[in-house]
Amino acid sequence: PHQACSQLVRWVGGCAEWPSNRSMCSHPPGSCSRTQSQRLHSLTFTRTHTHHFTTPQNIRTVLRGQELVDALVKLMELPDTRETVTAILCNVLVEFSPLREGLVQQGVLTRLVALMQSHNATLRTNAVWALTNFTFKLPSGDQTLLRTLVDGDLVTLAVQCLSDPVMSVKQHALSLLRNILLLGAAPLLPLAGLPALMCEGLLAVHDEHVLTEALHVCATLPADLRTSLLAQPRFLPLLTAALQRGDSESVRCAAITCASALFPLNHPDISELLVELTQDPMRNVQDTARIAVCKLSMDL
Repeated sequence: PHQACSQLVRWVGGCAEWPSNRSMCSHPPGSCSRTQSQRLHSLTFTRTHTHHFTTPQNIRTVLRGQELVDALVKLMELPDTRETVTAILCNVLVEFSPLREGLVQQGVLTRLVALMQSHNATLRTNAVWALTNFTFKLPSGDQTLLRTLVDGDLVTLAVQCLSDPVMSVKQHALSLLRNILLLGAAPLLPLAGLPALMCEGLLAVHDEHVLTEALHVCATLPADLRTSLLAQPRFLPLLTAALQRGDSESVRCAAITCASALFPLNHPDISELLVELTQDPMRNVQDTARIAVCKLSMDL
C-alpha cells in the first residue's frame, strides 16, 4: 500500500501541473482530463475496496507529503475538481491523517466554511462533512483554531444548514454542531433558535440518520438551551415517538441517550418506556437502556 499510495501522490501532484501552452493541452486550461479526474476520484472512497489499494485506512494514514497538500489546495480552486477535492478532504482532515496539519496551514478550513453556502448541494455536503471530521475529538492544540472559526460564521452557517433541503447536509450539520457543543466551544446566540427548529422539523423527519443526529444534539445542549427545548410543547411527544420507533435501532438508542440526559428516572412519561427498552429485541438498545436506567437510578 505504501508504494502504491506513493505512486498515487505523484499522479495527483501531476494533476495540478497544467500545460501553459493551450495547443499542448487536449482539455481546456484550468480543467481536468478524464484520466486526471479518475486519479483524484480514487482518493474519495469512504468504505473499503479490498481489490484496490486506496482503502479509507490507506487514504487517511499512508498518504503524506507537501507535494500532495499543495496539489489538493490548488485543485480545490478549480471548478472541474472542486467536488472531488472536497470529497478527499472528508477523508484526510481526520485527526490521525498526516495531511491534516499541512492542509489546515494552507487555509482549507476557511474555504470549506465558505462552501457551506454553495449553490452546489454536493459541495455543501462535502464541506460540512469535512468540517465534521476535522472537529471530531479535536486535539487541544487545534481548539484555538476552532474558536477562530466559531467566532466567524461557522456555527451560524451550521444552523442555517439545518434547514437545507438535502438530508445529507442536515445530517452532517447536526454532527458538526454536536462536535462543537461537546467541545464547549459554541456561542449561545447563534443557537438561540435551535430548540424550536428541532421541534418544528428535525425531530419529526422520517430519515433515521438525521433524526439520530438531532437526538444526539438535544442531549448535548447547554443548560439554557435545554430549558428552552423542554418548554417546547412538541418535544416530549416527538421524543416518545423516537423511543418507540421500532424500525430503527440507532434512533431508539439516540432517544434513550437524549431522554436520560434531559429527564429524571421518575418522570411519568419517560421512566416506563426506558424500563421497557431494557428488554428490547436488539442488544445495543437493551444495553443503552440499562446503562441509562442505572445512571438515572444513581442520580435519584
